[in-house]
Amino acid sequence: MTTHSVPNQTIALAGLAQAVHLVQQLARRGEADEDDLGVSIASVLKIDADSVADVYGGLAGVRTGLRRLQAQLGGGRGFDPEQARYATALMMLEARFMANPDMVMEVRSGVAEAARLAEMRGTVDSDVVTRLSRLYQATLSTLEPRV
Repeated sequence: MTTHSVPNQTIALAGLAQAVHLVQQLARRGEADEDDLGVSIASVLKIDADSVADVYGGLAGVRTGLRRLQAQLGGGRGFDPEQARYATALMMLEARFMANPDMVMEVRSGVAEAARLAEMRGTVDSDVVTRLSRLYQATLSTLEPRV
């Protein structure tokens, strides 16, 4: 799978924009769109995919992210500086994460375990979310910048 094409990079950016939007919803309101949240959690659990779009269950899975990306890049009233800061911090975090092969393997193993649990209980099951949260706390949360 060629992941560096413009369409694939756009889909990946839409996934990031959607995740950032969900984080902002959770921080501000204590809740987020359930469908988008389910897609985003499922994307974390999908370690090997046939295509970038498949990570999100197709383009429909990142519809909100595509809209947010368009608003962010289109300028004007749709631009949200807080979401831009979150996205920038996440991209910096990803670079530091990928530079740590031991952590990458630990996360891959933990995500695979969470994926097996999700197959039995569902993607947004509280035990799946708790497992992913603990994995994040033990690994990625130790890297700078803190998100």
